[in-house]
Formats: sequence, structure tokens, C-alpha cells
Amino acid sequence: MLKIAIITKNIYLEKAIEELTQEIASTKGISDLCFQSNNIKDHFKKPDIIFTEMEVGEYLLCQEMKRYKSECPAVVIFTKKENYV
Repeated sequence: MLKIAIITKNIYLEKAIEELTQEIASTKGISDLCFQSNNIKDHFKKPDIIFTEMEVGEYLLCQEMKRYKSECPAVVIFTKKENYV
């Protein structure tokens, strides 16, 4: 089973990641996906992949991941795009 944690307050981003991940998994023949809930306490129960949003300087995720060094999940981090005028 492939466990995926999506940590975001943006419901549209969460659903888009779920749909995209399911589509990729189906083309690769992976049918055993498990999306962990958007509750911070549940996100670190040994996920294989973590999608999250972080602000510059935010370290909560990094501190939590130190506990799971041996498992080494893949982490994808989204940041806000700065608009420079």
C-alpha cells in the first residue's frame, strides 16, 4: 500500500493532487493508494509520499521529519509565488 499525506488548507490543491496521483497510479498499475486525512496528527504515521505547503522559514515539517529519518518518505513542497512588480 502506498500511503500519501497531503498537508494543505487549500481544498482545491488537495483534490487536484489526489486526482493526479490516482491517474498516475492507474497508468502505472498501482491500485493500492491510501490518502491520509488532512489532520496534522495523522500525517506522520509512516507516509511514503508527503505533499505540503510551506512558507519561507517554516520548520514544523522539518522538525517532525527528523523523527522518521530511517523511513525517508519522498517530500514535495509547494511555496507561495511572490509577485514582483
